[in-house]
Amino acid sequence: MDSNNIEQIGFLKIDCEGSEGLILDSIPKSYLKRVRKIAFEFHDHLSIINHDDMRKLLEEAGFTTELKWDDKSPVGFLDGWRD
Repeated sequence: MDSNNIEQIGFLKIDCEGSEGLILDSIPKSYLKRVRKIAFEFHDHLSIINHDDMRKLLEEAGFTTELKWDDKSPVGFLDGWRD
């Protein structure tokens, strides 16, 4: 973000079939603070970081979150936004 002079991201969508937790965990907090909205599909059965941990990461970064998930499925959606 810094090398490309990106000061803010309006909407960040992550679609990476099971690696979303690792990617989210690797984003520096200072970069997450520049994101206004974020959305991704999670795959608890493929990831070592589950949706609860991803939700916590987003909330600790200042996002309000919404989980869209049927607990019978290992796949769901997690959205985060700032007011």
